[in-house]
Amino acid sequence: MNEMCTEFANFGSNICKQPAETWVFNVFIEKMAGVTDPPHNAQAIDFIDFVKIVCNQTLSMKTHECPRICKPRGKLRDVFQIAFRGLCFHHSSFNTLRFLLFARRAFPMKLSRTGYETGASEPPFITQVDGTFLNLYGKTPNDVLQRHRNALAGVEDDEATPKMKRGNYMQDGALQWWNDEFGTKVVEPKVGYRNEYCNMVASLDGVFTEDWQHGNYLIPAASVWECKIPGWPAQRTDSLERVLQVQAQMDCTNTEWGVIAELAMSDCIWRVAIVQRHEPTIKAIRRSVDVFWQHMKDGTDYGPQTSSEASRMLLGDRFPERMDLTQSPTTEIMSEARQHLIDASETYLTARRTKASCERMMEETAFVMKTMMNNVERVRLPGNISLNHTTTDDQKPRRFSVNEAKQ
Repeated sequence: MNEMCTEFANFGSNICKQPAETWVFNVFIEKMAGVTDPPHNAQAIDFIDFVKIVCNQTLSMKTHECPRICKPRGKLRDVFQIAFRGLCFHHSSFNTLRFLLFARRAFPMKLSRTGYETGASEPPFITQVDGTFLNLYGKTPNDVLQRHRNALAGVEDDEATPKMKRGNYMQDGALQWWNDEFGTKVVEPKVGYRNEYCNMVASLDGVFTEDWQHGNYLIPAASVWECKIPGWPAQRTDSLERVLQVQAQMDCTNTEWGVIAELAMSDCIWRVAIVQRHEPTIKAIRRSVDVFWQHMKDGTDYGPQTSSEASRMLLGDRFPERMDLTQSPTTEIMSEARQHLIDASETYLTARRTKASCERMMEETAFVMKTMMNNVERVRLPGNISLNHTTTDDQKPRRFSVNEAKQ
């Protein structure tokens, strides 16, 4: 038992990079060393049960027993997972691999370290496309910068959303379903793939261990398999953000092909997109990663990417008088900028007037439809248009909606 603890401690000293990780690792070692009658190492199942007990003891520590670096308590499990991943990745004994299988299910693993390297899922947020960032889901590259800076400061602000948890916990079953459905041999790697050209590490959902023929495409062994489990089918299985992610993964793994496998929960139908390596895109991703880490090094930010960021990042001059640009530009706002202001302000006012007009029109036509339907709750019209004015509770107003069926 002491030899096992020593071995674990040696690995732990190399992989623990933050105080919280070191603390959790040391607690685990102490609890292992305190077990007087451990199961025999040759019994893999017994060993897993033993490790599971010690894991649970570590994770169930009272709040007052945890140092400040591990609070809030909800983060302790994530810290524990981080502290042990290197041990599992760098040791090939049968028992440790069995422990890794347990850890994968208890702690869905992210193999890149926030604050130290870019994950392959981040290029869609920090790579410019045609000169602009995608700002996916309202997240800008400055938001990604802040997340990494928070991680370095010991503050975790990327709690998994329910949708993220759905993907994490359902992925194992989806992988088996895929292999059964398509007769492939895809396995989930237990290592991160470090890019040799920039500071990026890819965590893969799966890799092909054998060639796979899909229509006219021959997907060679070692190709990337990226699984998506959305609630509803995406408009495009090969959406731009997914392709950027897979391109980053192919660069990290030095492969030529990637497969996007989407399994929407609404219909449980597999949708497949084949992605071929595209060198210009990969070079753009590498440049974006370099720019990102230069910002991290210098403590600088990207320029504001949204209206809200502009209000937050651009400081006012506190000048009491209004700058007069009615006749000509000024030294602060030159001719080109002045024209942009004129064009943008006119477009904004036109949009605001149009929005108000549309809202009045919708209110008037809704009144017509409701009165014409009277007590009828559901109507179908030509053009696959559905009207709903439904009753859910006698004490509440009826709900109204107009929907056009998707083609």
